[in-house]
Amino acid sequence: MRDEDIRAKHFREAEASFRLEGMDAREDGFYQSVKARVIAGEIDGKEMSRLLLEDARLRFNRTRADLAIAG
Repeated sequence: MRDEDIRAKHFREAEASFRLEGMDAREDGFYQSVKARVIAGEIDGKEMSRLLLEDARLRFNRTRADLAIAG
């Protein structure tokens, strides 16, 4: 099995676990682009985590700002 196939398999398994917990990132374009880069071997898991964490922080701050404006 090629490295790309192994990485894709790991993503499928992890995503299935997340869906069981009610979380689904399949519609998230940023997540999909990072996932594609990991599967292709362009970035490693550490870089993936950094990118996704930064994206989550930005989304959180935007949501917080939107709530402050609405409130």
